[in-house]
Amino acid sequence: MGEAEGSTKPKCPDGARCEEDALTSIKATPKRPAGRRRKAGSHDQLITLKSMVDGAGTTPRAVRFYEAEKLISAAQRSSGGHRLFDEGELDKLKLIIDLRACGFSIDEIRELLAARQTSPSKESAMALQTLLSHHINGLKRKLALITELGREFQSAIVTLDRCATCDDPRGKEACASCDVLTSRTAPRCMRFL
Repeated sequence: MGEAEGSTKPKCPDGARCEEDALTSIKATPKRPAGRRRKAGSHDQLITLKSMVDGAGTTPRAVRFYEAEKLISAAQRSSGGHRLFDEGELDKLKLIIDLRACGFSIDEIRELLAARQTSPSKESAMALQTLLSHHINGLKRKLALITELGREFQSAIVTLDRCATCDDPRGKEACASCDVLTSRTAPRCMRFL
């Protein structure tokens, strides 16, 4: 791709042209295939892969993975071939990362995102509502389990404190006959960790 004469692109110290991708954001009008329109209200601001990584607190590899899974997509490429993303893709990436942290599979995330992409109608709204309600119930179950495990781990810490402050003069020999960690009253996780 040639540059227009009289271009005011900054030069790098070695005299070569610097890539626009070094900037955190770039104003541009992305070229889209015919028939594919930008959603109303979307941003004209494009951001680099680095901005996606920094904004979502993730890695370039993760961004490329989610792009390969078609959960996010680049709006266009710079003249240097680097991907540029709509600002809205950063918010979508953050949501995807949060969903993954809560145990959602790639397929479940794809299903959620696809439900939003369907044409708006009463039926699609009801389908999305049902899908979200199902996931809310799953999250409630996971939250209850996490809360219970948190209590168990806290109890284990208290139990381990007894071991850490043990002053039995026999030292390690005393541990072999001690039932603090193996008694029926010890937290379940202590018997297996």
